[in-house]
Amino acid sequence: MKANDNKETGPTDMVLIDPPFGSISGPSISLPVLVSSLRCHGIGVSDIDLNLCFYRALLTEPNIRAGLAYLENRIVALNRKNSLNFSQIVEYEAIVNLLLKKEKFTEELADLLACPLDPARIRSADNTGLACFLLELATISRFPEVIAFAPRLRKTDLLSKYASEDLVKAAYQENFYTEILKEVLNDTLFALRPAPLVGISVSFHDQVFPAFQCARMIKTKWPDTHITLGGSFVSIHLREIKNPRIFEVIDSLVLDEGEVPLERLFREITSGSRNPVSIPNVVTCHQGKIRPARQEPHPPDRLSFTGDYSSFDPHQYLLGPDNVVVPLCLSRGCKWKRCAFCRTDIPVFHNYCRPQPQALYAQLETLVRDHGARTVSFSSAFSEPEVLAYIAGRIVDDKLAVRWVASSRLSGDFTRDLCMLLRDAGCVRLSFGIESFSDRILRLIRKGISAEQIENVIEGIDGVIQLFLLMMVGIPTETEQEAMAGFEKLQDLSARKLIAGYNYNLFQMTYGSDIWNNPEKYHVSGVNWLPGHDLFPNVARFDCPGMTREKACRLQRRFSGPSGEKKVTKVCCSEKDISLGYDLKQIRRKIQNAENDYLDVCYGKWLEANKGIRLNKSTGNLILRPIP
Repeated sequence: MKANDNKETGPTDMVLIDPPFGSISGPSISLPVLVSSLRCHGIGVSDIDLNLCFYRALLTEPNIRAGLAYLENRIVALNRKNSLNFSQIVEYEAIVNLLLKKEKFTEELADLLACPLDPARIRSADNTGLACFLLELATISRFPEVIAFAPRLRKTDLLSKYASEDLVKAAYQENFYTEILKEVLNDTLFALRPAPLVGISVSFHDQVFPAFQCARMIKTKWPDTHITLGGSFVSIHLREIKNPRIFEVIDSLVLDEGEVPLERLFREITSGSRNPVSIPNVVTCHQGKIRPARQEPHPPDRLSFTGDYSSFDPHQYLLGPDNVVVPLCLSRGCKWKRCAFCRTDIPVFHNYCRPQPQALYAQLETLVRDHGARTVSFSSAFSEPEVLAYIAGRIVDDKLAVRWVASSRLSGDFTRDLCMLLRDAGCVRLSFGIESFSDRILRLIRKGISAEQIENVIEGIDGVIQLFLLMMVGIPTETEQEAMAGFEKLQDLSARKLIAGYNYNLFQMTYGSDIWNNPEKYHVSGVNWLPGHDLFPNVARFDCPGMTREKACRLQRRFSGPSGEKKVTKVCCSEKDISLGYDLKQIRRKIQNAENDYLDVCYGKWLEANKGIRLNKSTGNLILRPIP
């Protein structure tokens, strides 16, 4: 997606930006939906998929060759050391993993580098694994700030995304990544005329640093432009912002749904008053004092479900048209909205709304026939079975060629016959959030289902569709026996080919959930609030009856990891085998057993917290001693 320029018809009224580092599989849902709504109200919008532009600019021949050289030189240098500190232990694993992937993609890599690298040739390979490998390869020389996939995309940083002071510091960073960001901004945004309003959508936590960096760069070029940030990260983590310094580079924050606040912001700014304090759900700052948002429900008739994909081109994405996943919003919020672990206290999550199924199918048909979408993700927390049934029936009747995935709440409405229809209509995966097979735990977290119901529905579907189950381990008061019983049940369902797969997440307390708001109801105490993190990161460590948090972490890795790992003793560099100086299995064990309170909060602080760990080459033992 590139900027949809309005040069010939006049100045751009508003620019909406999707910043790095989002998904590589396709566009975000936020921009097309907002663009559609705003254009319907007469506002000229240019939308820029800066995420896509960034990845394309990153994958250059010099960056890939620099990554290859770094891998080969660095593994030799680390092998020569008599011991490794913790940061080197982590880097060692990353380098070996990349060298192993390199062997898998030897032919593709040689072909790409045989002549000047063209991103079109990466896309033509039609290989998701290759694109992920190249992104990791192009950034490994910047360790510890790298792009990694484990299993989803992750951008590691030395600063914390959940500390407001670090957001300000990040805005003024100058490094390898910000240089690429400047390049793509010059090629896209600054090719337009200055706009009165720029909105930056922060859907994923890895996007918040580049969002603030974009804002600072835009302010430098367009000082009179009003810059606002919105998206799910903003609605969750900046909702109660107390630090006015973040407003050094932005002008406002939009909470929850963006259609009405963005339109009103534009009207206010262009009227000459430039006083957005009266606009509901907008946070501003005046003379160093934050003005919290005045909360108002979003008008249901102003919610947009029709995305404007006029600037979407499936051939531009890294994965090639066959692998691009286009999101289609079936509904907003959650219809159930009772689960104790979910952010049900935040309006964007609990205000449920959806249009008629006929309108949703019309949007799907437009995506496929007019915009070339081949795979669609129904982007909804609660895809109602009757809506899926209607859409699937129309797909079959109209012979619409599309693959799609959906998530829903498990219920008896998902019969074998319905799932056969969904499969015949192109559904390649249907996901259910199960969390646990323990009736006690299911009652505690208010799932509204029982273990018997779960089994009856799955057995009734009888494997006619690819079912994927989402699980948690370490829910407050859960015992090791309860967790193991659930895992064994999944193993049995897999062996009987009733489910295609499952994923385990470690339970963490999330801001806006009932467990966060009322921990005592769930027997939670001793919550480890990380110092300096004022933007409500998930909390991984607390006290409660049941298994320890350390045990929960170990079970999550056991339930999610491969059943066995191949022993690796050497890697190939420049067509020569190099023996590993350190045992890779032992390195992985030491990383897994390290203190991990900061792991999902700030990579730099996680490395710092474990800096006393050294791995001795001769014995392979973990040695704890102060680092000079």
